[in-house]
Amino acid sequence: MALAYAPTSRTAIRAGFAIMYAHGNGTSGRGGGRNGTGQLGYNANPSFPSALGNGAPAFFWSGGNALPAVYSNVYQGGLPAYQKAPFFDPTLNTGFYTGGPSGGSITYGDPDIGGRPPAYNNYTLSIQQALTQNLTLTLAYSGSQGHYLPSGVGRIDFANQIDPRYLALGNDLNLPVTVAANITRYNADAARAGLPAYKAPYANYNNTFGRALTRFPQYSGVTDIWGGVGNSNYNGLHAILNQRLSNGLTFNFAYVWSKEIDDITAARTVYDIRQERAVGAIDRPHVITASAVYQLPFGKGKLYGGNHAVSSIFGGFELSTLFLLQSGAPLNFTGTCNTPFTGGLCVPNLNPNFVGSPVLNGGAGSGNGNAVKGHNAVYLNSNAFSNPAAFTFGNAPRNAPYGLRNPYTWNEDVTIRRTFSIWENLKLQAAVSAFNVYNTVNFGGVQTNINSAAFGTVTSQANQPRKLQGEARISF
Repeated sequence: MALAYAPTSRTAIRAGFAIMYAHGNGTSGRGGGRNGTGQLGYNANPSFPSALGNGAPAFFWSGGNALPAVYSNVYQGGLPAYQKAPFFDPTLNTGFYTGGPSGGSITYGDPDIGGRPPAYNNYTLSIQQALTQNLTLTLAYSGSQGHYLPSGVGRIDFANQIDPRYLALGNDLNLPVTVAANITRYNADAARAGLPAYKAPYANYNNTFGRALTRFPQYSGVTDIWGGVGNSNYNGLHAILNQRLSNGLTFNFAYVWSKEIDDITAARTVYDIRQERAVGAIDRPHVITASAVYQLPFGKGKLYGGNHAVSSIFGGFELSTLFLLQSGAPLNFTGTCNTPFTGGLCVPNLNPNFVGSPVLNGGAGSGNGNAVKGHNAVYLNSNAFSNPAAFTFGNAPRNAPYGLRNPYTWNEDVTIRRTFSIWENLKLQAAVSAFNVYNTVNFGGVQTNINSAAFGTVTSQANQPRKLQGEARISF
């Protein structure tokens, strides 16, 4: 839906709203939607080990043959009997009980969420003003709300995680329930923490207390393959200056100030997804882009086309450029965490006693960086962080703690193009382009593991070196 209103001949106000859908979850064949959630129960994988070993056969294809006594225990007559697919049984892949195997993993495909494609509500409002006949200025706001986005966070009902309050039991979670003294210890610690005493999830359960507290202790893991519960939010202000072709010059200059927030990655615990709401990996608060094309005013029909000598040298030339300057991506930090049976995302603590700036030596975008041999500067202060205590979650945001980001990036490409008239409508166009024309280095690969000896160093280049490209085209 769109609206447009022109209060004057030089001013236009526009607004728009759209609901858009993307591929994802179980729709359009994504996430196993084309083939299903897996082949569990459809495949038989029998094994036939040799009863004798030492290279002796596991069975003989034909039967009724007189064999040496040493082979008397070897099966004759083709494949031994085995359970053929398909087979479906409530105990398929279950385990962790006395006399049984270790549990396997299963995949769950929710038909409700799986059938919902990722959806975006997009809206915009802009005011455009003509400054001259060919020059316009546009000020705009744009926003977007994303829902049902593919996410690695999971959902409480289908994630095989424990309620975080049980982390108060510490190492009791890793103890086996088959030892009576462990049950006594667990119940005493649970009482002190105000938690329920141990209760076996099913008969003959024989694994750890921690696994017993998960929703599906009979499985080693549950994959919620279509758990599209992610959300995103984007808001941006735009300023655009646009010059239509006039006197051989056209250009576009744009500045965007924006913020993107989401919760679509992994989580510390599925029981508190809200704490993972943070600036997303695609968030770039400041982006400046510019493009321009200029035709030199020489040659037939141009401002200075009357001078044939000058036009023969400079006529038909065109210069163009593309420029980009943008904020760096948010940094995400990790440390050492001990939080069994939870979501697995490990973030450090923010040090409450830290004073000063977490940035050292001017930041990762300054100097030559560690990507250059002989430079070993550290650009982040590890004292700003600490590892969380065992069985507790770190309190740092998922992305950009202290507002820390990768270095900003910038690039400019330039093309020089000339058109030669060969005969009537037959023309030759030749061009030379320089990508990253200034051969600028944008640093990246900042080490963010607070336990690494290389923490805070820059390990790579985030862009490509200068590249030159030549091209020619004949048009008629």
